[in-house]
Amino acid sequence: EQAMVVVFPQDDPKVCQVSFRRHVPLLILQAASIDAGQMRFGERNSLDLRQAGSVVADGEKVSILSRTTNGQQPHLMVELHMDDNAEIQAWTSALRQVMNSEGGPL
Repeated sequence: EQAMVVVFPQDDPKVCQVSFRRHVPLLILQAASIDAGQMRFGERNSLDLRQAGSVVADGEKVSILSRTTNGQQPHLMVELHMDDNAEIQAWTSALRQVMNSEGGPL
């Protein structure tokens, strides 16, 4: 579980508390903000990782791409932005493990 900037295609970036359980193929995203020094939580959404086909990391984010279906190219489902390369690698590895446990590719 970690607070990070999340970007959905055609949506503005927002800070979310992001989490998942290793044996449940859902990424849980809950909008978060700081108000008077207290963490406040807003709208909660989930992303079904069974629809994901790959996880790609670079120096600033982890991108989750859809599966290829009916000859269609994969599309971006969500980007998770982080400042630390170790965090990026940890999230990439963990997401791939969850996806692989569901019989999906990387």
